[in-house]
Amino acid sequence: SLAGPLAGLLVAGLIVRQGGLTIVDSLRDLSDAPASAHETEKLKQTCLSVSGVIAVEEIKARKSGPYLYVEATVHVDGTISASAAHRIAELTKQELLKRHNPRVANAVVDVNPLGSAGLGENSPHWARDYDYIVEEIKKAAKSVEEVVSVSEVQVYYKDNGEIASKVDIVLAHSLTIKQAHSIAVKTRRAIEKSLPGMGDIDVDLELDETDVKR
Repeated sequence: SLAGPLAGLLVAGLIVRQGGLTIVDSLRDLSDAPASAHETEKLKQTCLSVSGVIAVEEIKARKSGPYLYVEATVHVDGTISASAAHRIAELTKQELLKRHNPRVANAVVDVNPLGSAGLGENSPHWARDYDYIVEEIKKAAKSVEEVVSVSEVQVYYKDNGEIASKVDIVLAHSLTIKQAHSIAVKTRRAIEKSLPGMGDIDVDLELDETDVKR
């Protein structure tokens, strides 16, 4: 009977075909083949979840073995500083690596400016223009009645996206240490109220030299 040999050939053919498909899939995974549309969409949504990212212009993910290498271009507010834009790019990269660990081995994120209508209410405070932050801090500090003047404001962008600031305020020479400390606390709270989400705020005190001469 030919039934036995034919059945054997059929089974062997199916095994060879399945083996061939497995080899093809393995070669695809080892090559620079693009990620699936579903996985690419997940990567895009991760980018959009980062504060300051307005839109994703382009995203590519290529396979290399079990890993993905991602290249993304995102849109940010065109009026923020270069330093702030760099922070958004870095945070987007970190978010891709964290959410898709260990699948994403590396990510490169570029930023392009979008529009020039100014900073919207939804823009994160840490991503605002450097000069804007300095002026807001000065205004907040000067709103404290006992502050004679603001001699210096320094702003630092941290790797985690927060803003740290150092503020030098001038106080009357006749104040006690306890009074000066209380004013420093009031100044810090005024800045936090003006710029919610600020990171470390270091308030340094200086004495009014003109007050000494009087």
